[in-house]
Amino acid sequence: MASARNDKQPFFQILLSKQLATSNVSSHDTAKNSFHMAISQLLILFSSQPFHVIMRLQQGALALEPPRVLSVPAAYQEIMSGQSWPVLFRGLSGAIVKELLKNLWKAYFISNAPLLAEDLLSEEFRAQLSPGQHYFLRSALAAVIASIPEATVGNTLDAYATFRATSQGKHINANYIQFLKSAPTAWERVMLANRGMTASFFKANATFFTFFTTAQPIKMAVEKRFDVQPGTKAPWMAALISAVLSGGITALATSFLDIIRTHIHMAGATPGKSTVEALRSNWALHGMKGITPGVPIKIAQNVAIWTARHLITQQVTAQEPEKRVVLGPRQGG
Repeated sequence: MASARNDKQPFFQILLSKQLATSNVSSHDTAKNSFHMAISQLLILFSSQPFHVIMRLQQGALALEPPRVLSVPAAYQEIMSGQSWPVLFRGLSGAIVKELLKNLWKAYFISNAPLLAEDLLSEEFRAQLSPGQHYFLRSALAAVIASIPEATVGNTLDAYATFRATSQGKHINANYIQFLKSAPTAWERVMLANRGMTASFFKANATFFTFFTTAQPIKMAVEKRFDVQPGTKAPWMAALISAVLSGGITALATSFLDIIRTHIHMAGATPGKSTVEALRSNWALHGMKGITPGVPIKIAQNVAIWTARHLITQQVTAQEPEKRVVLGPRQGG
């Protein structure tokens, strides 16, 4: 039993080191990452918005009465019924603004959240942890830190973008400002604009935790397969494989949370309806299809986004390996 535990220690010690190796990046590199990520995100948004609108309808159809499971062709036909092709780009302007603003903090927290989390753990406490415990605890704290802006400012932006993307059918002329004005008091309008904050926090937390815990092991395994040497840039195929695996796992792990948030933010959702109860009912009626609508499109989007992020962050760490953190006693047990 002890030997098995010792066999695992070097692996987690390597993960601990590599997780911080991309942290402590200079403000110049963070700004450069943020700019490159914003540009890549805009290109992905323009090319994938029609699929995003279809995905949101697939997710949202389960919150309407009666709840329905729509295939991609069925969702497309419903969206295009009596409409011209621009309807597939509904919510694009809101999505662009949302992603540009969110990239202001995403690049920073993706790189630095593990380092910020490490600073919250005292050296005495870290010394009592095994490398595996240290790695997962740091990842959990980093996910919480990175989720805070996503659940506050990011949630407000997501609410608007999802409302616009799901304004289809009889809600085709839904106006977000008029929707907010439907609340009787100013405070209730603020709360309406920020609805779904808890769902956004848990969704972001699950996303970042999955990313922080799986991205490095996947990247290590792929780079070992491609014989990538330290300080050199990984080939694009290695980045693509890492992104496919990381993006796919993240999409599967967070799909049901993404559906909850869509149900809360969408236009025409049944007021006061419990999303958790709706998901239970959908599971009873439709099985896996009832809690994973739109997952193939979500996986494809995640793969595109994570591929861009892998390529961007790999570029910085490969060209400037001297900026990586050198770890000493801070590693703990």
